[in-house]
Amino acid sequence: MAGISLPGLSSGLDSASLIASLMQIEAIPRGQLQNSVTTARSQVSAWQTINSTLQTLGTRAASLGEAATTTPSRASSTLEGVTVSATAGAPAGSIDVRIDATAAAHTGVTAASAGWGAGPLALTIVDAQGASHEITAASGSAADVATALRDAGLGLAATAVSAGTDPVTGDPLSRLQVQAGATGAAGAFSLYRGTAAEVAAGTAVDVLAEPGAAIVTTGRDARVTLWAGTAAEQTRTAAGSTFDDLLPGVSLEIAAGTTGTTTISITRDQAAISEAAAGLGTAIKGVLDYLSSVTAVTTSTGSTGSPTTRAGVLTGDSTARDVRNRVTEAVGRPVDGVSPSTIGLSFSATGAVEFDAERFAAALEDDPAGTLATVAALSARVESAVETMSDRFDGLLTRRIEGQEQRITDLGSQIASWDRRLESRRATLERTYAALEVQLGSLNAQGSWLSSQLSSLPTMQRPS
Repeated sequence: MAGISLPGLSSGLDSASLIASLMQIEAIPRGQLQNSVTTARSQVSAWQTINSTLQTLGTRAASLGEAATTTPSRASSTLEGVTVSATAGAPAGSIDVRIDATAAAHTGVTAASAGWGAGPLALTIVDAQGASHEITAASGSAADVATALRDAGLGLAATAVSAGTDPVTGDPLSRLQVQAGATGAAGAFSLYRGTAAEVAAGTAVDVLAEPGAAIVTTGRDARVTLWAGTAAEQTRTAAGSTFDDLLPGVSLEIAAGTTGTTTISITRDQAAISEAAAGLGTAIKGVLDYLSSVTAVTTSTGSTGSPTTRAGVLTGDSTARDVRNRVTEAVGRPVDGVSPSTIGLSFSATGAVEFDAERFAAALEDDPAGTLATVAALSARVESAVETMSDRFDGLLTRRIEGQEQRITDLGSQIASWDRRLESRRATLERTYAALEVQLGSLNAQGSWLSSQLSSLPTMQRPS
């Protein structure tokens, strides 16, 4: 059963309150350590935010650098059915292109028949280059011939199509549709019933030339003409529907059946570059504004009317000054003698970054190559500065954050040590005051006994 403690019973002192007051004094160093932890955590949070804004700045700088070095372009066509796309760096300009023909896959259909025999059947495909490819079908049925053609490894698509019945015998009839696997003249072919030797001898049967058979579509290349009607007229062909090398960095895709003349225009995508430049300006402003907020000293009026001054969590911090200096130096220093202000990026009288989109667009219009070169160099410089400060392994801020986190750990260990020391001190004080109460109780008891003894002594009276 727990004992009952009645502090101050003998002395009349409120020893519990006295001990609590003494412990508050004893705990002052511990409180100072806790305040240091709170401050350090606030600083770590601030550094992490700065690091995040720097990484955003690095990303925006990389995007602008890519936009500047690859010169984003826009492509358009005046003819429906013609799709144009421009890769990064495609030169600006326009050209008229006449669409003469679109690509087609060679397709043939055999005459309707009840089959070409029951036993294994030799077939020979002669490709556009004149090479013969001999195969053997399991039988002369349309289904077996189609299977053999598909399995020949020549990329052919073969399908047996029902063609009714023979009016004389009543046997079911079928046709065989055979199509090249790709468009273009190089995919043209002939199909013979017979061996390769028989084809060479001229005795094999061309099944796509028999009565009732037909070449549905002759394999052909897409064909376009540049500078049509002039002495410089030039024809270009492609096996497919796409011309990838018609112009440097420009891809032209023609839908089936499209004919006519189209004007292909390639323009520089200034909107994309301007947007990327504005994004860099916003990111720079974000870094500098946040640095200002955590390093500023603010003055306000307290409840009593007297001025109150409050320092930011990083006020006076040398690393914060270093970060600001690195960013402003990377942004503000001239590029090959050209001030960034000439392309719309400058600092105001208060040190705030400003981006003038109209000035940037004007510079890009007046001197595209020079402006893009300046933008590319500036972006690379900012990206390099951010990498130095924000590298995940050896960056300036990475080391600072790690150092602060280690300091918080060390302070936590010191606080834990102080907790043990204070607990021991409280126990000592409680024992001391408890012993004092015991001693005072004993003295009180002795005093009471002496008083009782004195009061029991006989009273001596003087004779009158």
